[in-house]
Amino acid sequence: MGVKTFSKVFDATQIVAVKDLAGKKIAIDAMTEIYRAALGAKSVKTLTDRHGNPTMHISVILANLIEMQRYGIEMIWVFDYDRNGDQSADFHNPAKLNELLKRQKRKKAAQDKLAILRKKQETEEEVLFSDSDSDDEVNEHASDDDNVVEEKQTQQQVDQLEKQEFSATSAMINDVKLILNCLNVKYVEAPSGFEGEQVAANMASAGIVDGVYSGDTDPIPFGSPVLYRRARDKKIYMYEQEEIFQQIVDGCPGLESAGMDELLKVCLILGCDFSEKTKGVGPKTVFKKMAGIELTDDQIQNGLAAFESQCDVSELVINNANVVPFTDCTADSLFLWLTEERSFTKKRIDNWFDKVMDRSGESVVALPPAKVKKTMRKVAVNPKASKSPATTPKTKAKAKKTPVKRKMPPKKGEKAVKAKSPRQASKSPTPKPEKPKKKTIKPKPKPKPKPKPKPKVTVKRKMPRKKGDPKD
Repeated sequence: MGVKTFSKVFDATQIVAVKDLAGKKIAIDAMTEIYRAALGAKSVKTLTDRHGNPTMHISVILANLIEMQRYGIEMIWVFDYDRNGDQSADFHNPAKLNELLKRQKRKKAAQDKLAILRKKQETEEEVLFSDSDSDDEVNEHASDDDNVVEEKQTQQQVDQLEKQEFSATSAMINDVKLILNCLNVKYVEAPSGFEGEQVAANMASAGIVDGVYSGDTDPIPFGSPVLYRRARDKKIYMYEQEEIFQQIVDGCPGLESAGMDELLKVCLILGCDFSEKTKGVGPKTVFKKMAGIELTDDQIQNGLAAFESQCDVSELVINNANVVPFTDCTADSLFLWLTEERSFTKKRIDNWFDKVMDRSGESVVALPPAKVKKTMRKVAVNPKASKSPATTPKTKAKAKKTPVKRKMPPKKGEKAVKAKSPRQASKSPTPKPEKPKKKTIKPKPKPKPKPKPKPKVTVKRKMPRKKGDPKD
């Protein structure tokens, strides 16, 4: 899990892509990659073999391996300590015991809820497919639409609880190690009492690798100068130690410089896997209150001691150290294992490995890292082709196909006209350009005289004669 609310306190230097790591040497936290691969889909059982065993971790990790190989990234996978041979040895750091007990309680609660939901699903299936129900009893049940919605909601709850109770098994870890051995990819196992992310951070601080590739934020307080964190949004956030020191100085008033002591104090106040957080302090107030906070005994004895402990990287045994990845490897046995035992299709495997490998019989040749795309592209030119403009790529794309006009035979009474050859057409005299015609200026027409207005004639109306008026 790492330092709590780390990403809310510290900003990433930049967001990078896998191709931006080309030519670098990185240590990969194997356990976080297995968890990320297995829990990335909607359900843990999204992809399984014919026996029902999950294979999503194989698919995702193989795809990541091939992508990193394409860009020429040198990988060293780091696993937690394998105590299969020695059960008395410490699998985790002893200071992490309290955090592990909390995780076990959460998983136990998820298992109890999951058992109830699975019983509910079984009873619903029994009612749905029961032969003893009459038509009247079946009609009394909820409608089909309601049943479908309820089943979807139940299944979503089941998928979420299955992720909460999930744990990476030794079989999954062995699957990944088998793939790395078949492809000659380097990997190491952490010594007893150390975790993979801590060993990877110690390798980075010792200069063996350029940075750590992990889903957790612990490599930074463990001393890694660079962390490439693959988050849940599938983006890779790059954190640099020096940049984080500067953010502490900018956030703490009166602080002139910062180093590992200040960084570890911030991480312990926020809380981590090894000690509890300081109450009453959050990501927004940690810088302001840091100067007046004293670390507790638990934070000093467990948290600080765990972060300051160092693994002797000189004694690490690097598997596949003297071979070239994806070259002269037992890829055929890997293909057989994927198809026969893990139920992967041959077409899918070929699509993966055709990007980085050239398989002919038993020989396997690694391809060079992918080149960065340039703005100019090379076009293969046929020397026998004509050098006319129509054959060039640009004019070829612009040229439109014109329909060919067929010559019809002459009708009766018409003479057939022979078409001229190209040579004759070239010899024929070119017509002289016509002289421009002179423009004649037309006189403007005279305006017509306006007609004289007609005189107005007033007509007197005779009024009716009244009684008593004299006659005219």
